[in-house]
Amino acid sequence: MPSTRAKSLAEAFQLFAEKQAKLSSPLYLRLAAVAEADPTLLRLAAQAPAGQPRPVLFFAAIHYLLAGGAVHPLARHYPDLDAGPPDGNDPAADLKDFCLTHIDEIALLLRSRRVQTNEVRRCGTLMPALEVARRQAGGAPLAVVDVGCSAGLNLLYDRFHYDYGNGNAAGDPAAPVKISTELRGDLVPPLPEVIPPPVARIGLDIHPIDINDDDAVTWLRALIWPEHADRRDRLMHAVAEARVHPLDLRAGDALELLPALPAELPADATLCITHSHALNQFSPEMKARFDEILAAIGRDRPVYRVGREWDEQTVAVDLEVHDGGRVERRRLATSEGHGRWMEWLDRP
Repeated sequence: MPSTRAKSLAEAFQLFAEKQAKLSSPLYLRLAAVAEADPTLLRLAAQAPAGQPRPVLFFAAIHYLLAGGAVHPLARHYPDLDAGPPDGNDPAADLKDFCLTHIDEIALLLRSRRVQTNEVRRCGTLMPALEVARRQAGGAPLAVVDVGCSAGLNLLYDRFHYDYGNGNAAGDPAAPVKISTELRGDLVPPLPEVIPPPVARIGLDIHPIDINDDDAVTWLRALIWPEHADRRDRLMHAVAEARVHPLDLRAGDALELLPALPAELPADATLCITHSHALNQFSPEMKARFDEILAAIGRDRPVYRVGREWDEQTVAVDLEVHDGGRVERRRLATSEGHGRWMEWLDRP
């Protein structure tokens, strides 16, 4: 009889398949079904730390090894790898054989690496939310602190060009990083023609990714699903931008670093704390502590929290304002996980 832990992990692969891979990755949809039903693969995936999205980390480790030159028939099923056309083999058999062949390497990656996907397309929802915060604060420039920043690329949001269709756009059309987000529904978010740059941008992460480290960038690429060529191209353009415009990324626990940060930031700036697909790695106790910290900061100066996180069956973009002991919360938008589409909900 499978253990409770194995059942839980099998359910995680099932949810990953149904809620994420089904939308845009036929390969991961198939491989998730294989892993879900295979006790050996589940035991291997269990090497990932608790709190990590284990299916995502498991497939990223395999992708990383294949992209790094591991020669195996499994590579032929990956459209982003130059391994030749599929040879007709069942990817299930190839996945199992690859994992058994590279079991020690995969286990080491699962224990030592983290899911730190830096999906800059999510800025298509974050940028308008930051604009709402800026306008609500009276137009004062933003000081942005990104929690769980990965490589910090989302902090460069003002250097990207955004296309929402039907003539709705923002930013410099000549910007190398192009973000297209389909608008659904009948509302259009506030879109500045010129995006005001923040006066400060600070990223916090337990293990921030150094975009000058080629191996670290290879890991970032491995976190992108095999079929998503546009995401890889966008990532590499954003990496190039960050190499020209270095970011202030700080290693450590955000719950320990956050309380002292406001004292560093200009008093006349609008303090904005952002997070995107980061709180899923917080325990309930950590989430409660995070709320306490924001409330404490808000007693001394207004603090705007822009969060983009899973909420049951959808990704929600929320704005929360702490100001003098008062708290205002409202939902601004819902979105697809990687930012392909957004439905704006906030009426002026």
